[in-house]
Amino acid sequence: MPLVAQVAVEKTGVTFDKLFSYSVPAALEDAVCRGVRVLVPFGKGNRLSQGMVFSVEEKADIGIKPVISVLDETPILNEEGFSIVEFMVDTTFCTYFDAVRCLIPSGLSVAAKARFSIAPGFYQDTIPNLPPDQQQLIRLMLKADGQRELDLLFTGPGSGSRILTAEKMVEEKILVSEMLLTRKVGDRIIRLVSIVPGVDPDGGGFTPKQREVLRVLQEHGALPEKEACYLAGVSESVVKNMVRKEILQETEKEVLRTPQPRVPMDASRILLSAKQQEVYEGISKLYRTEEANAALLFGVTGSGKTSIFIRLIEDVLSDGKQVILMVPEISLTPQMLAKFRGYFGDSVAVIHSSLSVGERLDENKRIRSGEARIVIGTRSCVFAPCSNLGLIIMDEEGEHSYKSDSSPRYHARDIAKLRCVQHKATLLLASATPSVESYYAARSGRYHLFTLKERFGTAELPDVRLIDMMQEEQNFNFSPISDQLGEALLQNYEKGQQSIILINRRGYSTFAVCLDCGEVVRCPNCSVSLTYHKANGYLMCHYCGYTRKLEEPCSSCGSSHLRTVGT
Repeated sequence: MPLVAQVAVEKTGVTFDKLFSYSVPAALEDAVCRGVRVLVPFGKGNRLSQGMVFSVEEKADIGIKPVISVLDETPILNEEGFSIVEFMVDTTFCTYFDAVRCLIPSGLSVAAKARFSIAPGFYQDTIPNLPPDQQQLIRLMLKADGQRELDLLFTGPGSGSRILTAEKMVEEKILVSEMLLTRKVGDRIIRLVSIVPGVDPDGGGFTPKQREVLRVLQEHGALPEKEACYLAGVSESVVKNMVRKEILQETEKEVLRTPQPRVPMDASRILLSAKQQEVYEGISKLYRTEEANAALLFGVTGSGKTSIFIRLIEDVLSDGKQVILMVPEISLTPQMLAKFRGYFGDSVAVIHSSLSVGERLDENKRIRSGEARIVIGTRSCVFAPCSNLGLIIMDEEGEHSYKSDSSPRYHARDIAKLRCVQHKATLLLASATPSVESYYAARSGRYHLFTLKERFGTAELPDVRLIDMMQEEQNFNFSPISDQLGEALLQNYEKGQQSIILINRRGYSTFAVCLDCGEVVRCPNCSVSLTYHKANGYLMCHYCGYTRKLEEPCSSCGSSHLRTVGT
């Protein structure tokens, strides 16, 4: 019975997205399986498109298009990945392949073209013996010197039947198919030189320069060609000549691109306060249950949440498991990365959108192989290919940037919950300002709630004072700066220190008022107060765009005595 693959195809619309059926040619039966990418013809024009195989089954394949090529030697999407894809399709109304793309690094993308050629042993005088559809295809190819690429061959009327005809002709050895694939980004490969086994570096017959090269390689082992030349003080021609004489051998080695420089290791032990220790032990106890758990760490700014993270991560790593630590913004990643690399060294990987395509691909390789056991990054790192997750941490979990504003519109917290259920891991949400839904879940008992109400050590929370400006006016202070603020600014200035005043509004003054009748100048369209912009001298409405000059008389009493307030 023929095999039929159910494939999620890229660049489909939500309205007609589904799993499409493709026949599996006999030559590809061993390669096509769940989790590999394939190239398939799609649409009326048979555009060559990338797809992900969701299932393969024995089924009649009459009249359906075939799979053209397989892009992966082994599956790149596991069962956990498929469950995430199906969850995203169900909850975010995205296409199957949009969800698949979240789990696959873009560096694996390929540009592909299929080329069909007339087989070398085919004789043109046998064309009349072929069926009409095969005759038509052969004549079309002869006009193109015996070769046609798929996107040219299978376009226009009747293209659907021509692709089936071509595949049959390949099986009958009338045509030969060839797939031309180009990776979006290649692996970073360096060439190393080393001494050929059996060559005695101390033997005779070597020139002084050759002996120096052998000494360097004997001391350092395999080296890049240029580095070997530099250390030995010889030209590249000396090394190339030794390779040609089979004194040295060349090998290739993949070198992973590292997005961040190495930082010195910090071997000091993290010390926790009594309250931090209590919180750490509580969360650690949840982790030790080896069940899916969720906890909210509600701690004020500066309470030492990061120190608790480090102690928890030490526990998880000691069990041979992996950790994902999410931060809301790329700008926070370097400082967090430097701190954690100081403690955990090269076992830390980073994923965010500012990395190059090659760097993201190589970090993905490190995570998948288990070399990197801690993943730090923004929203997208929740999809990191960790095979043995023990803990997922979302720092500043209330930030809106954890929700994608483009398709698929997922929330990283929802994906993290799903992964924790599958791995029986712990989800730790941490923030000084948690989201309403997370805090409600913690208060209602669905999450475990831990609090840190004080800053770590001797640090204290800043003193906040709320000043009533109406009271200031009653004390004959009509300035926008209160007496207390003015005194504090002056003291800071005299100490040679700096001050920052934040104004949470657009415009120079928030409104204008008539000094005669007390009427606030309002927009005639929106009934809101107009904001004064000093740069152009206009009162402006920030809703509809209405403007008027400040010098115009009051619409209520006609007075020209207007005063701006609120700067």
